[in-house]
Amino acid sequence: MITERDYEVAKENLDARQAFLDGIDMEKYAPFVKRIRNRDKTHIGRNFTMGTNSCFNLGRQAIIHVGNSAFQDYSSADFYNVIVHHEGVHAKQLYNDPLTLLDVGKNTMGTIFKKPKLLKKMLVMEVEAYGNQMEHPSFEECSPRYQEKIWNRHELLATYVDNNFE
Repeated sequence: MITERDYEVAKENLDARQAFLDGIDMEKYAPFVKRIRNRDKTHIGRNFTMGTNSCFNLGRQAIIHVGNSAFQDYSSADFYNVIVHHEGVHAKQLYNDPLTLLDVGKNTMGTIFKKPKLLKKMLVMEVEAYGNQMEHPSFEECSPRYQEKIWNRHELLATYVDNNFE
């Protein structure tokens, strides 16, 4: 579990972030995660929160990338919930189906919307990850603002999938 103190140190000290991330217990998702990597915007050219990727081979562990805004936008409970119970789900999904990420990588968002099967698959993966976050007991410890944000995203995507795909 992430302690408030450790999170605050990592939040305030860029040099402490990687050690903090290395100490996170990914729980049941650990077999699917190779590494959690700190990526500030100077490394990727833009600021982002978190993302998961793998090397397009079945059974390959994923790398979870954590950007600067993850240390600005979340409480420690929010951070724990998203990294373990959202990104962990994506790591498992990609471990079992790495070609989805390859399919996404070959397409821009504009072309993905023209490929209903791929779009549905991506959205269902997100719905599953958001649902997992909300079902985990750690969700109750998250900030009310964060809980509302996750619930709204889940409902929006689930409704979109239900209304637009067979």
